[in-house]
Amino acid sequence: MPTASSSSTFAPSASDIIVLDNGASHLRLWSTAVPHPLVLPNFIGRSRSTRTTYLPAAFSASCKDLGGLHLRIPFERGHIIDWPALKLIWDDAFRHLLALPAAASGDPKGKAKARLLEGKTVIVTEPYFDFAEEQDALDTVLFEEYGADAIWRCTPAQLAVWDEANSANPPGSAAANRAEAQRAQKESPAGPAAAAAATATSTPPPPKKTRSRPSASATPAAASTLARRLKLVRPECTVVVDLGFSYTHAVPLVRNDVCWSAVRRLDLGGKLLTNLLKETLSFRQWDMMDETYLTNVVKERCCFVAAASGASPRAPSSVGRDRIVRDMQARRPSEWTFAELIEYCKATGGGRLRQEWKLPDYETVPQSDDELYGYIQSGPGSKDERDRWQRRNDEDGGGVGHSSVPDDDQGRRTDAFIGTVPPSSPSSPASNSARAHARKRRRASTASSSSSSGRGSSSPSHDAEAGEQILTLTTERFTVPESLFDPRLVGLDQCGVAELVSDAIAAMPETYREMAWSNILLIGGCARMVGLERRMRDELRALAPLDVPVRVRMAQDPSLSPINGAKHLITSTPTSLEYRFLKSHLLHRSEWSYKDTTTGGGGGGGGVVASERFGGWSSRSARQ
Repeated sequence: MPTASSSSTFAPSASDIIVLDNGASHLRLWSTAVPHPLVLPNFIGRSRSTRTTYLPAAFSASCKDLGGLHLRIPFERGHIIDWPALKLIWDDAFRHLLALPAAASGDPKGKAKARLLEGKTVIVTEPYFDFAEEQDALDTVLFEEYGADAIWRCTPAQLAVWDEANSANPPGSAAANRAEAQRAQKESPAGPAAAAAATATSTPPPPKKTRSRPSASATPAAASTLARRLKLVRPECTVVVDLGFSYTHAVPLVRNDVCWSAVRRLDLGGKLLTNLLKETLSFRQWDMMDETYLTNVVKERCCFVAAASGASPRAPSSVGRDRIVRDMQARRPSEWTFAELIEYCKATGGGRLRQEWKLPDYETVPQSDDELYGYIQSGPGSKDERDRWQRRNDEDGGGVGHSSVPDDDQGRRTDAFIGTVPPSSPSSPASNSARAHARKRRRASTASSSSSSGRGSSSPSHDAEAGEQILTLTTERFTVPESLFDPRLVGLDQCGVAELVSDAIAAMPETYREMAWSNILLIGGCARMVGLERRMRDELRALAPLDVPVRVRMAQDPSLSPINGAKHLITSTPTSLEYRFLKSHLLHRSEWSYKDTTTGGGGGGGGVVASERFGGWSSRSARQ
């Protein structure tokens, strides 16, 4: 009777491992042969005007016309529905990653494509709550079509927790140095109090008796020793909030294993937000229904999350709105609530929030990203406005009015992203000229749009002199992301993302709940939305117990966090915990192809072995 080989004897080389983050919006690939991860769109584009087909690797360099671009996306609602399209995308991506030549046109059976991953070990991500048939198909494609030697199929959250940049105290950081100093004080023979008192004295101790603190950059041995010590503080429990393309998931992990009974899902992601912005702009201004890719770029560069929901005032009068505007002018833009922003836009028509996005003309060949996607011509985020904020920060020392927000670089960048520079005083000549210029632009915009056939409450802006099409953004910038915290705005009868995390923590074992509140990690493309991290922290603080600290942190690169976590596992030493963890989850080809004779030789044994090895939501361990 044939037997399956044990994975304990299989030790892949780091140069033979490929990481594939198979997202519904983008593919992210990495191997030791490339210095940086490869990020490609996960679709096949086809131009409606030229009938040209674009594969992911050549899309950015070849596609110069985004108007009317038809996208063939192999994912629908987070699951793979178009395997032929996904196979074409993977072929193109793997060839680009491994620097292989293109497939010959005279190869009808695709034999040249069948062994692209011969001798390779693949770490691939799968959707949460993936169907068993889809999991089996994914394993079959990698083993049979691409010839992989071993695979590990996991969720993005399982890899993101291993990202060294996301750890509480990454080696070499200021927090790591403080932690090491505190550890040295506790290990002092005289005790922490004596060590602190000795540090506070004005007379320094003799140099020979000074105890040096190891630093991460001193020597390789000292760095490795410090890293080993700091790994002891890795949290035992983490809640990963994955704000993806199709859904938003709150995924609790205990000892690096997913607690599937506590995973919660919100049927709202980046795709719905992009479609919502596309429909809103099409109703009010230009027809953007065929500009899905361009609208997604506008969403990522212009939208932000309000500081809080705020109490909605009941039909405030003009005096009440003026008071709201004056109060908002005295505070930083990063403190403005959703209700205040609504009233502010009603009173001022956008005011400091108003952005003008210059759309591409699609008539000339673009030479830069600004010409291909367009750019912010005026308003927050434009080049002139960034220069004004820099001069204002230099003059005022970074402070803008009275604020409870920490005066740091991140806060100033958030202020510059949300609103323009506030006027120094209501009666200053600079502010008067700015208001006069704004009124002149509004009159010109109204006069030019009165002869056009725009739809909705506002008409599209068109510069007759230069032939430019301008997209004006005001309330769309913050009403679209607000759906993450209040899905009822889009008619979805579900709780917001903050309540989603609270519900996931409440479903965990009671032993880990307090620890989970202090280790919440944000990943995914929508996690890069400006203001999201602070809004999540504030709303979770209101939902958490009073005696439990709440700590929310965003991954250094939310989109690449699974890739960086896999890199950390792959590049670990063979005797480390990380490498042993990776090795224990790999499934070799011989194990997968083994037929369980107890089932009558009908096959299916590979799928059972894969389910138990990878620990998916349908495995016996997850059901228990």
